[in-house]
Amino acid sequence: MITSQMADAVRAAGGEIRLGAEVASVRLDDRRRASGVVLASGEEIEATIVCSNADPKRTARLAPEEAWSPEFLQDIELLPSNGPVVKVNCALSGLPRFRGLGNGSEAGPEHRGMIVVAPSIDYLEDACRAAAEGRPADPMFCEAWIQTTTEPELAPEGKHTLSVFAQYAPYDLAEGTWDERRDEIGDIVLGTLERYAPGLTDLVEDRLVLGPPDLEARFGLTGGNIFHGEILPDWLFDKRPSAGWHRHRTPLPGLYMCGSGTHPGGGVCGAPGRNASRAVIEDLVAAGDPFPGQA
Repeated sequence: MITSQMADAVRAAGGEIRLGAEVASVRLDDRRRASGVVLASGEEIEATIVCSNADPKRTARLAPEEAWSPEFLQDIELLPSNGPVVKVNCALSGLPRFRGLGNGSEAGPEHRGMIVVAPSIDYLEDACRAAAEGRPADPMFCEAWIQTTTEPELAPEGKHTLSVFAQYAPYDLAEGTWDERRDEIGDIVLGTLERYAPGLTDLVEDRLVLGPPDLEARFGLTGGNIFHGEILPDWLFDKRPSAGWHRHRTPLPGLYMCGSGTHPGGGVCGAPGRNASRAVIEDLVAAGDPFPGQA
């Protein structure tokens, strides 16, 4: 898997990866420069460079308010961050059969690629409008994957996984709470797919439904927004995440942002991280450090 290969590359370069090491704050020296991090355990780790992959709002909370420029904090506060995504992970007893495509006994091309339910622009607009009014869309826009058709080791023989990314559902429901309506909204997601794959729900042996508040609590995503902030024209290019601070640097020298809340945004492209690393290298070289790879 890609993440495992990335971890191997870090370790091969002499890096250390620590899991379960929650960062409570960024250390600042007397010049307001990042000098490391303080973990929730109280442990302090010294560093001349700190890169935050947290979203901009969460990153801003890692240092005292008075350390930041007011303009930066104002821009970050304005960044729309409430996400519209429902994630549904399922354990299936077998492969679903899609209307007009095979018999479901063997994996076909309809199982191996991304499964998209988005019949028309009007369909998507109706779904988006429902969420804007505080209602989960019904039916939903869905993107789904059956990973076990290409990675069978993810499930026991004959079993399969189904991962669904569905929109739109509001962070704040107009009626009820996510705890009260989580299963109902999960049924809407699977019901949408059932229209194209009859019998799908009968194959579900177990499932996990994660709404925006769940994504926030489980993964530390402000508002449950998987892109660390909306991917909208007003928040792209030189405005992401803040005018004047869009090149992965922050008002705190030595602290950089490398997550989806920076240019060019999310989408599992790796570009924010690459861009941030280039910014770090540029600043190190400008300060007199040798170019990477030079003694």
